[in-house]
Amino acid sequence: AMPFFKKPCNYVHNDYTVRSGFTRTQQLLSPYSTELELEGAMKGRFAIINFWYPLSPVERDPLGCVTWASTRPRDVQTIRYHYLATDRTGEIYDARYNPDHDWVYFSGMDSSEALLFKLFDLDQSVARFALHSALDVQGVEPGLSQRRSIEIRSIVFYEETPDNFVADFVAPHLLLNSSDADEAEGMVRQHEEVLPLGDEY
Repeated sequence: AMPFFKKPCNYVHNDYTVRSGFTRTQQLLSPYSTELELEGAMKGRFAIINFWYPLSPVERDPLGCVTWASTRPRDVQTIRYHYLATDRTGEIYDARYNPDHDWVYFSGMDSSEALLFKLFDLDQSVARFALHSALDVQGVEPGLSQRRSIEIRSIVFYEETPDNFVADFVAPHLLLNSSDADEAEGMVRQHEEVLPLGDEY
């Protein structure tokens, strides 16, 4: 089994904040681009999109998302992570309960289907992210197979970029001895901060 295979995440969250989605894009792409090219590309609209794919029929723990229209800035608590053996910090959103949240999920998904949802969008005039979680759905029979799924994150630029822009990009977890890979020693969380709630994201 691959070491990064984990159980479904059953707490409501988003993997980036409106700040960390921007900075993570810089961190990932700067080794593969000139400063001028990357700065120009990031002046236009870009987003981080999650591709979620079930490896087998989903019998339990389906992935659910909160609609953007029912999400408010005070529904999210920013958690800032400081990582061991690196100078990198990261931020995620932990969701706070709001009875006005509208949830959506797709029951009985199988390997002929996939979900695309946003983790970050620079454009403030559109939905910027989707709070999400594995769901404990009422009425599910005990003993059903645990969900098996994978996800792939893509950085999407909506405007024209230079020819061969970051064409040599390799995801950190595929690089040998990368200190930036999720399972590397350097990515062990040293400590975390809980930032104050605010009226803006």
